[in-house]
Amino acid sequence: MNQETVDDLNQQQPLGRVGTPKDIADAVLYLANANWVTGVILPVDGGVDAGGDGTSNLKQ
Repeated sequence: MNQETVDDLNQQQPLGRVGTPKDIADAVLYLANANWVTGVILPVDGGVDAGGDGTSNLKQ
């Protein structure tokens, strides 16, 4: 990807950047160590889906 594409993707994210493999690994480690958490759906999307269907900030 060129820098313009990366910048466009970052602007679409509420946290200002796209996710990384470490973001996913952190969520996995959290769930692996959270003994009192059961039956949870943990969205690891940087807030993209918060309060909507995840498409409201996407450019057409």
